[in-house]
Amino acid sequence: MREGFKAFGKEKVDGEEEAALLFQCGVYNFTEEKRFYYDFVTQFTNEGGETEQLHCEKAAQL
Repeated sequence: MREGFKAFGKEKVDGEEEAALLFQCGVYNFTEEKRFYYDFVTQFTNEGGETEQLHCEKAAQL
């Protein structure tokens, strides 16, 4: 997972002015079955000055 996160962080988004790399995770019960969920997020400011986010999400059975 660490290498995937590093690779995700190196990806550039067309038109990004500033960017931040975020990560969130936890155990959730979205489908009545507990799953470990993680989400890589690149948050960036586009050419128009608006903040956008690009997510890469994954859930795994416990």
